[in-house]
Amino acid sequence: MKTLPWLSEQEALDLLRTGSENLALIESLSAEIPQVIEHTTGYPARFVESYACDETAKLLAKFMLQLWYAPDGIESDRQRRTIESLTHILKRRVQVEQLDKHYPDQGGKCCMCCDKGASDLSDEALRERIKAMLEEAIGNGSLSDEDVNEIFGD
Repeated sequence: MKTLPWLSEQEALDLLRTGSENLALIESLSAEIPQVIEHTTGYPARFVESYACDETAKLLAKFMLQLWYAPDGIESDRQRRTIESLTHILKRRVQVEQLDKHYPDQGGKCCMCCDKGASDLSDEALRERIKAMLEEAIGNGSLSDEDVNEIFGD
């Protein structure tokens, strides 16, 4: 795919369970995904459009592509819930990274009176928090165990 280089045409066709006659439509849909992800989460479109794309952003993009391709499909409600969960997770990640970037002298805290900031969470603690949110999403049926494993490579 031109816009999403980490997603091959064959992977997109397999993901959407369709044939190559729909490649033009798939390409036009995928061209909008980076901007939508940036608008909804703050995760830069230029990263979505590169091989350095975050695994959560990749998974979000795939679910968006599936929903946009077949908005009335039997999985559409599940896909919407999954997109909402992944959007929330990616948005939180971006917020944590921005706090660390903009307030390095304050340990990632937005002000000196804050008792918690982004730097108070180790990478492992942040990973565990996100994993807990994903497990909650599994519990309410909006994500599967396989989706979580794909995000974390476990």
